[in-house]
Amino acid sequence: MQSFWQASSRVAPPDCPPLDGSQSVDVAVVGGGFTGLASAYFLSRNGAAVAVLEAEEPGFGASGRNGGQVLSGWPVEMIAIKEKLGRDVARALWDISEAALARVREVVEKETIDCRLETPGHLEAADSPAKLAFLQSEGELLSTWTPGRLECWDASRVQAALGTNVYVGGLYDPESMAFHPLDYVRGLARAAQVQGVRIYGHTAVARIQRRSDGWELQTSGGGTITCQELVLATNAYPPADAHWLKGRILPVTSTQLAVQVPPDVSLPRDLPTVSDTKRDLNYYRRFGDMFLFGGRASQADLASGRFTRLHEAMLRMFPQLEGATVMQQWSGRIALSADFIPHAGKSPEGYWTAGGYTGHGAALSTELGYLLAGAIAGHPDPAWLTLIDIPWRRFPLSPLLGRVLPTLFRVMDLTHSRR
Repeated sequence: MQSFWQASSRVAPPDCPPLDGSQSVDVAVVGGGFTGLASAYFLSRNGAAVAVLEAEEPGFGASGRNGGQVLSGWPVEMIAIKEKLGRDVARALWDISEAALARVREVVEKETIDCRLETPGHLEAADSPAKLAFLQSEGELLSTWTPGRLECWDASRVQAALGTNVYVGGLYDPESMAFHPLDYVRGLARAAQVQGVRIYGHTAVARIQRRSDGWELQTSGGGTITCQELVLATNAYPPADAHWLKGRILPVTSTQLAVQVPPDVSLPRDLPTVSDTKRDLNYYRRFGDMFLFGGRASQADLASGRFTRLHEAMLRMFPQLEGATVMQQWSGRIALSADFIPHAGKSPEGYWTAGGYTGHGAALSTELGYLLAGAIAGHPDPAWLTLIDIPWRRFPLSPLLGRVLPTLFRVMDLTHSRR
């Protein structure tokens, strides 16, 4: 199942041979996505000897399959974070998200990564008056931190901008960006290699052992890595031995379609990136002549059923695309956290980790990789100290919850829409 990003990539996959034999490094990173590669890249710039172990190839997971929306903020609105964790923590997390946008741009420009980074802005579109009122409150809070930046749009402006009449308004941030995620992750991998990072592809970790002087990792191919510090940057694919982490990550499938927009179809070319406020959300953007439309599906959904359901949802919102050709369809895992806030820190089991991006990791993952690197190097950023103070809760009944949660969200959305 080839994704649109694979079909349209301009950046060749980096040369990442499997690990053969034994290696010893300062830091081993498990996972070759945004978080793992960013932490390795910044660690190597601090002088550490780093190896990345990736079970497939860089960008195999969500980092190379996502919608390419590089957004400000967090998966849950800042006003909700303020109510739960306090104004100071909310402001600190907002500042982390702002730093994340700048960090992605800095890496792209410094390393000349051809990932087609652009700034179309992002619209969070409200599907009900109650959700719009909530977004208006969100905009009022953010305006105290970024005066004059965010815009509250009414239904007519949203319809003119998006080409659909299903929303009652929305909150627009002109600073949010978009990119080609697979080309970004491949470019980040190449940049890390230039810094001296060893990246081993098709090298699954079979066993993790704690030693008195660090860690020993055994791979499924018979290789061995020893290291002083270990980073698990696996997000929705935690290793079997990472018991603490596995209980705090809920893998959920996200599915996307790439649709060729006919030249005579009315669909704005300068569309911002969009996600909506439904619990069973949809997200979409333009990429040249293509329309990329995504949504979440249950672990239990059959592949054919999830693509059919997503296509039907797209046509309900954009009936003008009836008959348009679906060029690619693909899916992959994202990782939810119990509080819908991405987390980072050092686990009680002794390894460093970050994840639970909840579909909002394209920018935050690079920044959390940067913050991880600083903490491991012994000079933690003040933002890191804020992150590690936020408790990372366990999911109750994780496997069962993963099967039923998306269906529950759809029922809740249907009930809410009838009010």
